[in-house]
Amino acid sequence: MGKECAPNSVKDYAEIKIKIESPIAWIILNRPHRLNAITPKMISEIEDALKELQVREDVKVMIFTGSGDKAFSAGADVNLLKESDTTYSGYALTIGLSRLAAMIEEYPKPTIAAIKGYALGGGFELALACDFRLATENAKIGLPEINLGLLPAGGGMQRLLKTVGVARTKELAMLGEQIDSNEAMRIGLLTKVFPSERFDEEVKEFALRVAEMPQHALKAVKLAIRAESESSFSSSSLLESFLFDLLIATKDSKERIEAFLSHRKQQSKVE
Repeated sequence: MGKECAPNSVKDYAEIKIKIESPIAWIILNRPHRLNAITPKMISEIEDALKELQVREDVKVMIFTGSGDKAFSAGADVNLLKESDTTYSGYALTIGLSRLAAMIEEYPKPTIAAIKGYALGGGFELALACDFRLATENAKIGLPEINLGLLPAGGGMQRLLKTVGVARTKELAMLGEQIDSNEAMRIGLLTKVFPSERFDEEVKEFALRVAEMPQHALKAVKLAIRAESESSFSSSSLLESFLFDLLIATKDSKERIEAFLSHRKQQSKVE
């Protein structure tokens, strides 16, 4: 565990920011130039922050959000996936993401995902692990991995199955389509949808309401719900990561990743 933080102090990280507004702690994914895309370093930093904040008595509720207004997180950094066969392991990323999502799901304090803009792929999987998901009216949610010849491998499909059932899970994971916040709310993926101009205030008000609840009872309710819905989760996560690693080595996946990156470079030049 790192050094102790004084009340309301913020520990410096490279790819996340921590903001303490007792009784709330904000974990802000901080790579806005990459739409807050997830890296192994970001995963490690979030894990470290969660350990630090767990022992702070002045923190009752955790809020995860993304830096800027464009994205909560657009998922795993595709530039890293491109290099997976030489300098990077897709298996390492997905195992880390799965481990972090499980840590968030099992975290003793209530967790909230505050979604502005895009929550895609691994970003959506992290949001799914939170107790509550709040979103702006213009949010976009989805699992686009299939478009790169891959599959979601951070536990998201399992959490989706428990939340929306087989048919909608297949639709999201097999077609790779994005849905808006109204549709996500309709099928039970979101807790609340708020107007963009009041979003931060509404999220904070919601978090304060949660913080006022009896803390031991909140922990007990969270544990009971998880115990009642749990299945053979760990073995499925390992299978997903293994399949992801196999898929990322295929010609089809590499071509799709290269096409995606080329298209983004062209868009950047136009802009």
